[in-house]
Amino acid sequence: LDPPYRRLLELAAAHPRDADAGADPRRWLNLPLPEGWHYASQSGGLPGQDWRTDFLPVGPRLPEWTDLISVQGLPRRPATGQARLYLEGLQASRQTRCGAAPEPIEALTADDATGRARLRTLLICPQVPGTDYAELALVQALEGPDILYVVQRAWRLPAADADSLRRDSADVLKTGAYFLSLVRLCPPATRMRDCPAPFPADLRP
Repeated sequence: LDPPYRRLLELAAAHPRDADAGADPRRWLNLPLPEGWHYASQSGGLPGQDWRTDFLPVGPRLPEWTDLISVQGLPRRPATGQARLYLEGLQASRQTRCGAAPEPIEALTADDATGRARLRTLLICPQVPGTDYAELALVQALEGPDILYVVQRAWRLPAADADSLRRDSADVLKTGAYFLSLVRLCPPATRMRDCPAPFPADLRP
């Protein structure tokens, strides 16, 4: 099994479902991949370590991607605010690498019963160093009971200034924002109703 699958199966075994669904700490990530997208790669995933799974449209391979969806899992920390701190770190890294000013971090309505943070931001790199293309990424961070999920919808486009990228990519960003609006954490009691596209797909209550 891929490491994220194995980790969630371990959670399922450690916390068997009981009559009180609110006591069950498991969460399923609703990840409704666009039609024609498929699993591309997996990295990390040893106990207590970060992991990442990438998805691509049919055809391109990872080195040449122009459209990408990635899901990262990071162990949760006891302190609050992990999602915001992580997104701020991504912004700082992108600013150092590309010289683009950070975009706002948007606090979204928490639709998980736990009420944990669900945040989103836009990362812009007008020109990736050493290339002739730009990168845009809408990034959403969701704080689960034991995992911080970070879901990215990313694109590579011809290099341009940040304002032009925002303007010319308005429709693309709108589509990406809609996809991320469907990405949420669901408890087992409502998984089939609210999470029709659970990740990982083979985990069953």
